Amino acid sequence: MKPSPIKSKTDYWSHLLTLCLLLASNFANTQVSYLDIDLNYGPNEVGYNYLNLLDSSRIYERKMNYEGVLEYRPIGVSVWYPSENNKLAEKVEIAAYVDRLKIEQEWEHLPQEFLLEWFGYNSTLPSQQNLEHLARSIKAGNQKAGKYPLIVYCPSYQAPSTENFILCEYLASHGFVVISTASKGPYNVYLQGGTIQDAEAQARDIEYAIGYASSLENVNPDHKYLVGFSFGGLSDILVAMRNKRIKGIISLDGTVKYKWEAIKNSTWCELQRLKVPFIHFSQKNIPVEVLKKEKLDTSINSDFAFFDELTETTKYEFRMKDLTHGYFSSFGALFIQRDTVQDKSYPEISDSYAKLCHLVLASIQSISDLNKEEMEWNHDAFLSRLQLNNSVALIKYEAPTPPLKDQFLRHIEQSRKEDFVNLHAIYQEIISIDESYSPQEGDLNVLGLQLIFRPSTFKQGERVFKFALELYPNSANLYDSLAEGYRIHGDRELAIANFKKSLELYPGNSNAKKRLLQMGATTETRH
Repeated sequence: MKPSPIKSKTDYWSHLLTLCLLLASNFANTQVSYLDIDLNYGPNEVGYNYLNLLDSSRIYERKMNYEGVLEYRPIGVSVWYPSENNKLAEKVEIAAYVDRLKIEQEWEHLPQEFLLEWFGYNSTLPSQQNLEHLARSIKAGNQKAGKYPLIVYCPSYQAPSTENFILCEYLASHGFVVISTASKGPYNVYLQGGTIQDAEAQARDIEYAIGYASSLENVNPDHKYLVGFSFGGLSDILVAMRNKRIKGIISLDGTVKYKWEAIKNSTWCELQRLKVPFIHFSQKNIPVEVLKKEKLDTSINSDFAFFDELTETTKYEFRMKDLTHGYFSSFGALFIQRDTVQDKSYPEISDSYAKLCHLVLASIQSISDLNKEEMEWNHDAFLSRLQLNNSVALIKYEAPTPPLKDQFLRHIEQSRKEDFVNLHAIYQEIISIDESYSPQEGDLNVLGLQLIFRPSTFKQGERVFKFALELYPNSANLYDSLAEGYRIHGDRELAIANFKKSLELYPGNSNAKKRLLQMGATTETRH
């Protein structure tokens, strides 16, 4: 069929305008535009720095290194942070973020025309337009005064430190310092297929970056949170197991859901050490036809072994109904090719990615409030803060009551503020729940000794020992420890009395005999 003839110049321009609008509409509907990701950024200007750190404790070999030259392990670190307002500062181009792929994957001289397709992304006109946009951050902006919580972003398999730059900028604008490292293999840039060694290598890189960030003047070292996407959501579990200062874990469709067994046998893996909130955002259900094509088990949509094995923490799983796995990162949202079999429309994807950013922020803020106020987790308040809509579904939620021992130890920390005068009342509260419960003698002995040996907390230690002896009146060891406290404090009379009481309960106590002789006292006891 031939097109209708254009009869005049007016018809010509009208026809051309219609064609342009149609083409623009088609492009707009074929890919997410950076400008379509609508986020409510915080009040802070965001600065961005990139650092090339070296871990001299590990050896590294660059690829194509025919001479076998060994180097210290390079760790590229991206840092986003609250910055002072500076109207003259230069904004970061999205292309500069993508260029980190070249640096961190050791393709420094790759021609720019190959940038996207070389690393598996979609090199369309909309992708090129996204590269040209200016991002939120400013280059090397001055740090804003203050101490800010630290968020560590753990990228996906073989991904750059900047893969989720939109999320990282968004979090920094709300008052966080955000750091991220590239995902590299244990010995060189290549990962080995998602092995234990791969996860441990990424975990060590993250730990190294945390050590660096903790030394910064604008970072509050007592408030650290982990956000991990895909394989990074497996590695950050190892980090949290090794670092008790981590306050919470946010998993962006983390591999820990799909391949928990990949790190389960790691010597670093100690599940009982995870006691902080764990919040996981899963991808949309994968269609049956896709599962069959990829030879995946249908249980992948529902099973979550790691979640089920967590027993001592508040935990959530949410489903992002409009996001398949790849769209959980900025690079994925802006540059990957849409799968027409299962992916939602680009407007739905951009809206859902923006919602994901909000959910991550709200989750971290809720965990932060919990730590600051030392209060119990409030499920309803948390859901209210998330502002869930039809694109997000709560799948699982569990907040088990902590073991009584943990409850008692937590209350002891609160009691410290009151100089331990209320230990008996705390104990009565606990046994009203379980009459058979009693705190361990050894725990009380260690706590008492730590306090009583220090002159400024001597009275606190004395109270702990007197409480412990109410529970264990026949403990020769507790009397011996209390006597040591009195001896060091210079109270000879009480030291002798308690050493003798310890000997009375256990005549074989050689320490008590030695101390009594040193103080010129008889070792005879009452019978």
